[in-house]
Amino acid sequence: MDAFGALIEEGKLHEARPLLQAALLLMPQNAPALYYLGLLASEEGDLEEARSLLNRAALASAGNVSIQPHALEALALVAVQQGDRAEARRALEKVIEWGRITALLSTLLRTCGDRWAAGSGSDALLPGVGGGTG
Repeated sequence: MDAFGALIEEGKLHEARPLLQAALLLMPQNAPALYYLGLLASEEGDLEEARSLLNRAALASAGNVSIQPHALEALALVAVQQGDRAEARRALEKVIEWGRITALLSTLLRTCGDRWAAGSGSDALLPGVGGGTG
């Protein structure tokens, strides 16, 4: 993963293709490899292949905030290019839901972190379980 990650960071997505394809041979549900290959297919105009790869990436990355929302956004763009507004809408609704979940988790972590820092200890996270008084 690190080898193609470095190439992707440098903007050398095309050079990463053989590594991405090898990663899929070893692990067919490799979400990052599926995602980046989907982006390549989209960039090259192969929208059917892009859609298939991005859909697989979204499914394979269920619960992975670093991949799934991006795969869904890319899937929505491909669906729009193909004229499938319903699919685009479904994908974007999932992205919006990810945003809501991320915002909620951020708020919870901030709140718990503030309580922890104020001396509430584990009661900040699990009131009544940690043995504190909070």
